[in-house]
Amino acid sequence: MLEEIPYGYCHCGCGKKTKIAKENIKKIGWTKGQPIKFICGHNARSLKREKSYSWKGGTYNNSQGYIYILQEDHPRAKASAGNYVPRSHLVVETIMEKYLPSKAVVHHVDENRKNDSPNNLVACENRAYHNLLHKRQRALETCGHANWLKCKFCKQYDDPQNVVKNGSSCYHKECRNKYRREHRQKI
Repeated sequence: MLEEIPYGYCHCGCGKKTKIAKENIKKIGWTKGQPIKFICGHNARSLKREKSYSWKGGTYNNSQGYIYILQEDHPRAKASAGNYVPRSHLVVETIMEKYLPSKAVVHHVDENRKNDSPNNLVACENRAYHNLLHKRQRALETCGHANWLKCKFCKQYDDPQNVVKNGSSCYHKECRNKYRREHRQKI
């Protein structure tokens, strides 16, 4: 981590003395009579990695809750994303001793995105398989049968033999007929 920056010196780490603030400007953190944090042009946004006051050792949490780790030489690391890779991918790749394919997705069994323990991760070949795992998990938690399907009209799970599959949706014939009758009466 950075050593403590002496009072009155630029916080970017350049070692130069800063000016004294001549007025209070709360928006940029100036207090009259106190040294300013940065020399003009040496602001916090221009600092890179270890020199930045917000450096967390090469890890960060994104808005969806996933933990990312700095890996400059990793195939998934993109220069535009700052060369960060999801920690869950790194854990799975360590176990497999090879890189995951580009379309692979890592599933968290307990749905806790910060729990990257090896027994909580499942490597999925693509997003479709990952979505199927979530669909089956929802069915198992709701009705106790992972392979049962949800009727789009009554929202109840039922045995696949009792529902009609139409593309990605499923329904009971009775529920569909009831919906159509009600819809016709509204017109």
